[in-house]
Amino acid sequence: MKNGLYFAKFNSNMSDWGDGVITIQENKVNGGDFACFYQGEIKGSKIILHVTQHSTQRTSVFGDLKEFDLDLDIKEFSSNLEASGNVVGQPHLTIQIQLKFLSDLL
Repeated sequence: MKNGLYFAKFNSNMSDWGDGVITIQENKVNGGDFACFYQGEIKGSKIILHVTQHSTQRTSVFGDLKEFDLDLDIKEFSSNLEASGNVVGQPHLTIQIQLKFLSDLL
């Protein structure tokens, strides 16, 4: 995966969506949005992304879940990425994430 700063657009199967910013550096992922922050590590074409709610006034794209892991498959398209998967242990809660490359990291 290309190191850099990415715009992330999330869509869950719970009719909710959101967006945020993610950095990828040496297969480590960090990011956040107005409600949650996320951290994980890319291993091949997979990532387990740990999501933690930081704002009590907002919810995640899965409603009242305050902390959870996403099991994601990642595909590369030029310098952009697409990830899809589900909440670990809850396969009925699915998500798709579009990652648009914005810039190299400083």
